This record gives sequence, structure tokens and C-alpha cells, in this order.
Amino acid sequence: MSVWAGRLLRIAEAERIFDGFQSEVNEQLALVEQATRSSFDLLFEIRALVLAGGTIDPVAFRRIAEDAISRRRALQHLTWTYLDATVGTPELSYTAAGREPADIYAEPQLGDAIRAARDGYGVVAIPAPAPPFAAGHVVALLGIRQLAAAGEADSIAMGIFDITTILDEVFSGPEWNGFDVRLLESDGGKLARDIYRRPSALQAIPADQMRYTRALREIGGFLWRVEVTPTQAYVAARRTPLSWVVTGAGSLLFVLIAGYLQFLARRNRAIKEIVAEQTAELRRINAQLDAQARIDPLTRVPNRRGLDERLAQVWAQAAMDGTAVAVAMIDIDFFKQYNDSYGHSAGDDCLRRVAARLLSALRRSGDFLARYGGEEFVAVLPETGAAGLPAARRFCESVRSLGIPHNDSRAADIVTISAGVAWAEPGRQHDMTIARLLELADRALYRAKDSGRDQAVLYDPTATVDD
Repeated sequence: MSVWAGRLLRIAEAERIFDGFQSEVNEQLALVEQATRSSFDLLFEIRALVLAGGTIDPVAFRRIAEDAISRRRALQHLTWTYLDATVGTPELSYTAAGREPADIYAEPQLGDAIRAARDGYGVVAIPAPAPPFAAGHVVALLGIRQLAAAGEADSIAMGIFDITTILDEVFSGPEWNGFDVRLLESDGGKLARDIYRRPSALQAIPADQMRYTRALREIGGFLWRVEVTPTQAYVAARRTPLSWVVTGAGSLLFVLIAGYLQFLARRNRAIKEIVAEQTAELRRINAQLDAQARIDPLTRVPNRRGLDERLAQVWAQAAMDGTAVAVAMIDIDFFKQYNDSYGHSAGDDCLRRVAARLLSALRRSGDFLARYGGEEFVAVLPETGAAGLPAARRFCESVRSLGIPHNDSRAADIVTISAGVAWAEPGRQHDMTIARLLELADRALYRAKDSGRDQAVLYDPTATVDD
């Protein structure tokens, strides 16, 4: 009787260990899904930029690609192109350093994937051609459908991602040392191929009887399932001598303890599932809110909060490096009259187009543009002194080249901007502050307006401005 009771208790203990193991794995797999989806977010950033400006300047595209590859080790290649090669800008591509440009157009499935991406609204993904890519590389595509108008056509953003790099980043933590991890790609419920394997770092024999298999949510059209097996060491570390005590103590003690352990196991599993779901949801919501709090919803460029945070970083870096920082305060000329004449909907469209054009006029990856409020923008130019004036003049010419009609402007018959530039060296000018630098740029902006607008002016401390 005691032996039978001890055996049942060990079964109950194994159930408790497996429930805890299952909960731990589910928490980590939520991070796997989040990390994989976030790698594809770059394609949505490309789509937002195209929809805001109608196209992408090659310099702006290269800056975005370099920044993205530096932050996402899984990204190998990035392309944006019109689907009709006779329309608009030719294909823009960028490949990570050390990688050969990929001949992805030789992939037979690419045509079907492009059509699926063009007809849908989400990411479509297919395996990357092998060679040159190893298993675990995918081609992800996102269709960009623009309004049917002259000079516009459907285009597509495409990236090549190394999924195994994403998985290595998630599975590299010490919390996975006790697990044997395998990622499989499924096709209609059948095993297609094994694309990732991470054996346990403990070099122990896997406890196959506790293998846990779970399908991940569909990601870019891929159906993946994960098999995770704990090692014998993982299981042994969670066993207790209680079952052997019960074997010697008798069946009565077994009944009481087994019932209690089963109760604890069920309660522990229910609590962990609730906590895991709520934690994952809170992380997702907090990440979305944090990102939205720094982006202007109309122009999709950083807002005043994003400006304050980035300018503080640039200012501190310039103080340490002994370099200069220039800011350009930019204002759309006679924008109130534009709104009154053409309507607020046209005014919103004007703001979006001007913001996109100013972004494309930034030359360096460290340059930064934000909406300051209303029709005002601020450009931050690190490692720049008086040379901020030619950059501001380039902004004026870039907006002027849009050719947006403005019959109520007293500066020109098209939409123009005025810009005021000021610069400082934080490491040398200890009495200078960020607020003071913005104030000086604003004074220069007023001088540009007083001088007829449609121009850029560098702050001159000897000049006076009638506030």
C-alpha cells in the first residue's frame, strides 16, 4: 500500500513539475513571437514614410536602412521598389556589410508572394533562396497601396531576415540552460523542415517523457511549432524526497499529501497562466503607448516630447566630445492663410508632405527632425556650427521644389518655409542651455520673416529683433 501511495505521489509531483515547466516555456515563447514580429515592423516604417511623402529619397532610404541594420542583427537586406518599373523612382536596395546582394528575384515563389502582399494588408513571407541563404532566412514583403493619382503606383517594401539570429537572442539567456529547444516549420500540419536547434548547455540527457510542443501564432504566413524538452538535471532539481517519505509512512499520509500537491499544482498553474497573459498584454500595451507618446500622429515624425529627449542626448554628447550643435527653427509661411483658403484637410496634407520632404533633406544618420507645434518644425544637426545655415537653405529649397500652390502667400505663389538657425558648443559655453539655443533660433526665424520670408537666417548676436 505504501509503495503504491509513493508511486502515485511521484506521478502527482511529475505533474506539478511539468505544469511549472510548461508555464516557464509559455512565458519565453511569448517573447519569441514578440521579437519576431518586431523585426518585421521596419517594413511598416517604410510604408508610413512612402504614404507620407509619396516616394523615398535614396539618401533617406540609405539612412533608414543603415540605422535599421545596426539595431536589428537579423536584418540582412532591405529593398523598396515600385511594382511597375516604368513608374517613379527605381528600386532602392541596401545589404548588410559582409553580405553579398541577394538575387531573390530568382526565387520561384517570389511572384506569388508579391501578388499576395499587394492584395493584402499584412506581411507575407517565404523562405529565402538557398543558396546563398541558409535555412532560417525568410523574405518578408509588405504591399504599399497609394491613392490612384498621376505619378503614383503600387510599391512594395521587402526585407530578408535571419530568423535564427532572432531565436538566438531570445534563447541565449541563462533561463534556457535547462532546456533542449527545437523550432520546426509546419506545412498543412505536416513537418516541412527543422530550422533551428539549441541543445541544452548542461549536456544532460533530455527527459523525453516531458517534451512540450506548442504551435506559435502565424508570423508572416509561416506556421512554426516549438518543441522544448527539459533535462534530467532540470527535473531532478525540482523533485523532493517527499514521495519516498510517504512510501515508508503509509497510505494515509500519501492521500493527504497527494491531494494537497494536486491542489497546489492546479492553483499554481492557473495563477501562472493568468499572470503570464496579463504580463504579456501589459508589455504590448506599454510598448505601443511609449512609442505613440513620442510620435506626432499627423506627420509621423517625432513630437515635442521626442525632440526634448533626443536633443538632451545630442547636447550631452556634444559636451563630452567638445563639438557644436546647431538647430533650425522652421515655420511654414502664411500657413493660416493656406488653411483658411484651401481647408483644414488640405492643410493636414500640406503638413505631411512638408515633413516628409524635410526628412529627405537631412543628409546624415544623426540628423533629426521633429514637429515643434502647429506649422513649426525643428531640425537638430549634431557636430554642426555655422554650417547649419547652408543646411537650412537646403530645407527651404527642398520644400520649394514641392510646388504646392499657395495663392494667398505674400512670399511666393507656392508653399515656402522660413528658417532660423542658431548653434552652440555646450562644452565651452557653460552658460548656454538647450532652452536658450532654441530661443536664439526662434529670434533668427523672426528675422527671416521680417526680411520677406522664404529664406534662412543665422542668428546674429549684434542684430536686434522686435519681439
